[in-house]
Amino acid sequence: MIGYLCLFALSFFLVKSFYKTCVFIMIWSLVLMNFNVGNDYNVWGLTSYIALLVFFHKIRTGDINIREFPFCKTYALLILSFVLAGFSLKIGNVGSIIAFFLYPLVSWMAKDKINRYWRFLLINLSIFTIIIISIGLYELYMGFNPVALYLESQNIMTFAEVRDDYIRFGMYRCRSLTAWCSTYGVACGFTMIAFLYATYYRRFTFALLSYILCALLLIGVISSGTRSVYTAVCIGLLPLILNYASKFKYIMLLLVIIAVVYFNNQELFDEIIDSFIHSDEAGGSSIELRQSQFQAAYNYYIRHPLFGNGIGAVGQAMQKNAQLLGAESCIYIIMIDRGLFGFLAYGLFNIQMIWYLYKNRKYRVIMFIPIAILIGKIISAFIDINEVYPIFWISILVKATDDYIFENVGKRIKINVLGLIKIK
Repeated sequence: MIGYLCLFALSFFLVKSFYKTCVFIMIWSLVLMNFNVGNDYNVWGLTSYIALLVFFHKIRTGDINIREFPFCKTYALLILSFVLAGFSLKIGNVGSIIAFFLYPLVSWMAKDKINRYWRFLLINLSIFTIIIISIGLYELYMGFNPVALYLESQNIMTFAEVRDDYIRFGMYRCRSLTAWCSTYGVACGFTMIAFLYATYYRRFTFALLSYILCALLLIGVISSGTRSVYTAVCIGLLPLILNYASKFKYIMLLLVIIAVVYFNNQELFDEIIDSFIHSDEAGGSSIELRQSQFQAAYNYYIRHPLFGNGIGAVGQAMQKNAQLLGAESCIYIIMIDRGLFGFLAYGLFNIQMIWYLYKNRKYRVIMFIPIAILIGKIISAFIDINEVYPIFWISILVKATDDYIFENVGKRIKINVLGLIKIK
């Protein structure tokens, strides 16, 4: 019943306030993917049909110009790789694929369509953070997730099976309202990055609130217990750390925070650092596991090497071959599902995305976001983190830099008019 109410509410708001609702859905996407409507469908997929109708209406009326989307060509190529691979024509499957591509694209358009964009984003990201972190912290402290257990018992949500001893680095690996620990870690990590960047560019004016939420989100990242998430988040944060490091007071503050956190959790951080050095002894994935998974995936790949075995084939392969359980890298999933053309499409999409951010000098720091998620997905599949997911976070950061530059250019022009300085 709750799933139907959620579906009805989101469908209503998609018609009434299309751009805001699409951004809201993207913020909650990693939860809505597992929010059930009946036994066979989820909110994420079913709402996409309504969103698609409104999207076409917006194109017809001229409100959306698809050419304004800078990754249009390789985006189309990525969609084509799904079509050529083939997929089940069930309503739920088709809806999920539509949602996969549609919501990130609309979130890019929405950054220039929503009035008081930053206020809307701050409120919604804050609510999302408070809810998932509250559940995550309780899960970390208690060693189980009563909210997830209740929602699953009522068939409201579906979660991946988690063992009672799901512990790494001496702590229970949390997932909050997402299906997987790595998904929770990515959600926390890149929400934290968005908060930090937006606050740095003075888009989120409540700096204290942002930093408090970021501290809680960092705990969420750590409590996922996933090394690939740690790696991806560090890569995403690298340019911001370098920006702050240019100021002495921030260097001192950062060193003090690191020292306090480390010496109060020395055993935890020593174990995490050691797990990167001796990865085969840390539990979870290992070199031998990756090798066996690659060989198993290759055996399926050579059956249909050009376009793959079809979307979802990796799930069937896992049921037949225990070596593939976990599919520890997106490489194995693409090999089986979409073949060589899938690799080509995904590679070109990332190249275009990174090159676009690089050639626009003001966006160079943002290009670490797609690089971070790409590396994370190669190291570990990041289940539920789809291939175009970075677009949502990139749209926020591009908007932040655009507004920052526009405001500063405006100030310089105003000063020049007053005859105080010249613009070079």
